[in-house]
Amino acid sequence: MAERMDRIEITMYEIKTSLKAIQPRNQSGKLAMSEASNSTTRPEKGKAPARPDTYPPVDSTNVTSKPEPNSIALTPGEKFVKEAWPQALLAHEVNHEAYTSIKNKVIIRPELRLDEANSTVFSKLAEIQSVFRIALVPYWYWPQRLCLDMKENFQCTRVWAEENPATTWPLLLEAIFKTMQRLDVLHSPRTIFSRLAARDGEDVNSFTTRIRECYYGLSKQDRGSDTTRDTLSDITKTYLPHIWTHLQPMMVGRSNSDGVELLVQIATRISKWPAQVNLCVSAYTNSSSKLMISDPRQNKPLVFPIQEKADVTVSVQNAWAIL
Repeated sequence: MAERMDRIEITMYEIKTSLKAIQPRNQSGKLAMSEASNSTTRPEKGKAPARPDTYPPVDSTNVTSKPEPNSIALTPGEKFVKEAWPQALLAHEVNHEAYTSIKNKVIIRPELRLDEANSTVFSKLAEIQSVFRIALVPYWYWPQRLCLDMKENFQCTRVWAEENPATTWPLLLEAIFKTMQRLDVLHSPRTIFSRLAARDGEDVNSFTTRIRECYYGLSKQDRGSDTTRDTLSDITKTYLPHIWTHLQPMMVGRSNSDGVELLVQIATRISKWPAQVNLCVSAYTNSSSKLMISDPRQNKPLVFPIQEKADVTVSVQNAWAIL
C-alpha cells in the first residue's frame, strides 16, 4: 500500500510540474495576440494609421465596372435621335444629377425659341442643351422647360409633351425631328455636309466658315472617316481651287479636323487679296467666249477683229503672297 501511495504522489507531482510549465506559454501567446489586435485597431501614439493603398489589393475580377457608352444598347428612338443630331445627350451621358435642382432658373433668349422648322433648329438645340447643363437643371425637367418655348410648327409637339408628363428628353427630341421630317426639312449632318455649295458672290471666308460649322456638326465617327475626307477634298477642289493648291500638300499625315482648320486659316489670309481672287468659283461657270479666231459655221476661215479696243492695265501688288 505504501508503495502505491508513493507512486500516486510522484505521478501527481509530475502532473503539477507539467501544468506549471504550460501556463506561461499560454499567457505569452495571449499577450502576443492582444498586442497584435491592439496594433491593428489602435495606432501608436504619434503615428498615423495605415493608408488604404497599403491594404491587400482587391481582386479586379470581382469588381463590377460601369459599362462604356458605346456598349449600351440604344432604343430605335434613341438611334433615330443620334443619327439626326449626334450632339443629343442621352440619360447615360449625363452624370451631374447630384448637383442639380429644379429651383435653378433658365431664361432662353427669344431668338432660340423653337417656332419655325428649318436647319437652325439644331444650332438652337445645341445652345439650349448646353445652357441646361451649365445651369444644373435636372435632366428629367429639360422637356418641360423646353416646351415653354415651342410654338408655330412645333405647337402640336408641345401639346403632346405637356399631355404626357412621362416625356423624356430623347422622346421630345424624337418628336421634334419627326415633325421636321414630316415637313421635309430634316436632313442628316452627313447629307448637309455632302451638299455644301458656294453661293453666288460668296467670299472664301464665309464659305469656309460654313464648311467648318457643318463639319463639327457631324458625329465623332463621321468626322474621322475617309468619306468625310474625300468630301472635304471635293468641295475644296470644286469651289476653292486656289486654296486647294496650298491645302493639298499640307493635308498629308494630318487628321480631318486639322485639314478643316488649315482651310479656314488659308482662307483668312486669302481674304486680304484683291476682290477678284477673294471669291469662290461657281460650279456652273459660263465658258462661252466672245472672242473668236474664225467662224466655225462657215467654210471660209474669216478672221474677225476684236471690236473692243480698251487699254487694260493690271497692277496688283503682292497678289501671290506666300502663305
